[in-house]
Amino acid sequence: MELEIRQLLKGFFDSMGIDLGKTEIEQRDDGDYYVNITSADSAMLIGYHGDNLPSFQHLLRLAMKRKNDGEMIQLVFDVDGYRKRQEDGVITMAERKVDAARMTSEVQILPPMSPYFRRVVHLYLRKPEFADINAESTGMGETRRVVINPNSV
Repeated sequence: MELEIRQLLKGFFDSMGIDLGKTEIEQRDDGDYYVNITSADSAMLIGYHGDNLPSFQHLLRLAMKRKNDGEMIQLVFDVDGYRKRQEDGVITMAERKVDAARMTSEVQILPPMSPYFRRVVHLYLRKPEFADINAESTGMGETRRVVINPNSV
């Protein structure tokens, strides 16, 4: 699968005249393939506040689906570790809210975030050390957020 992803990336970015530089691909515990590229064109690939990353990720997923006879391959597209740093920040914020929920036995609410980052939080909070915590997404559209409940509530 990694070879297929590399070939797809090379063809995709060569056609746009973008030098990929270094490409790292790893399969995560949740089954997603994490793809991180280092490029001289990283600012353009990332976009303003990371706005371009979801678009490139969507295009790459669709291309992989077509290449694999309709089978959806989950992959996370990152440039220069930008998205990974964002994930780490969201996880740190969730950990602080979990600590607050445990200390106060009160519901804690994270700020609105994209479906991708809500998923990151939910997957992280599935770990055994968070068995005393329930997390759910509430709200609609751009106001959708993760709510953290201690089990004692």
